[in-house]
Amino acid sequence: MSYDDYPRIWDNEENNVLYAMGYCGSGLSFAAQAGKRLAQKLASDTTLLALPFGQSPLVKFPMASMRRIGLSHYYKWAQLKR
Repeated sequence: MSYDDYPRIWDNEENNVLYAMGYCGSGLSFAAQAGKRLAQKLASDTTLLALPFGQSPLVKFPMASMRRIGLSHYYKWAQLKR
């Protein structure tokens, strides 16, 4: 899950890391495209078209260390709300 709910395909050239993350429920359709794009990047394919979004690193959550606690309370509240 990403902070802005957009999936990402990113090549961190500084650390030699490529990743595709943050699908937020659209993993099946996006993962196939992301895998193809990552393979093209590894093969140095220069015919890649620019995507309208998702070509930036993941945005960090504010107060990330509190995220699990916050999500736990949010899910409990959502169950009570039903």
